Amino acid sequence: MDNKKVALQVMEFNKTAFNNTFSAMTTLQDNAAKLVFGFIENNPLFPENSKTSISHYLKAYKKGRDDFKISADENFKKITDFITGSG
Repeated sequence: MDNKKVALQVMEFNKTAFNNTFSAMTTLQDNAAKLVFGFIENNPLFPENSKTSISHYLKAYKKGRDDFKISADENFKKITDFITGSG
């Protein structure tokens, strides 16, 4: 079997595993955030400035998570280009 083909198959397997794990992690984080923020929003004893802080935190970690995914996708493409010699 051709070494390039094997390397591409290994890389595709790793990419698929990463995407599946990332998707599950994203779903878990989003659901946890909805649950926690739903509890906080409906709690009259929770200060408004804390609600705002948590909302900013949620936006920041989602942006970080999205940036990480974009970086990972770019790197998978670079690896594919390197293996195939097209980059």
